[in-house]
Amino acid sequence: MHTHGMHVSPSGYADNVLRAFAPRTADEAAAGAAEPRYVTTIHVPDDHPAGTYWYHPHLHGSIAEQIVGGMAGVIVVEGDVDEVPEIKAAADVVVCMNELKVRDGKVPAFTAGNWVAGVPSVFTVNGTVNPTITLRPGAVQR
Repeated sequence: MHTHGMHVSPSGYADNVLRAFAPRTADEAAAGAAEPRYVTTIHVPDDHPAGTYWYHPHLHGSIAEQIVGGMAGVIVVEGDVDEVPEIKAAADVVVCMNELKVRDGKVPAFTAGNWVAGVPSVFTVNGTVNPTITLRPGAVQR
């Protein structure tokens, strides 16, 4: 897992882009192992700037395929700005926009080569295509 914009450690079991995660073995999959095999712990310092940050898996050689397969999201870090009265009163709406590559309603299998060439893009907001966000007159959202 890798974060963008966050001031966190890249070592050990944190935001380490060089960490490898082997797939489960056939025996583990057949046994239906429910316990997580890998744990990532990212320590966010108390003085970290508030904001919305982006994360995604980071297997070198597969990053693009993972991202266009929908493997990305947001992390919200709350902080001092959240205490500003106008901001505190606003409704929070977390928005994560993703570009998926979809063929015949599915993300194509990850194969060698430039498999994303010629595959149409589908843009989503929080996993929904063409969502609607409704605001009443005078409403404030952030």
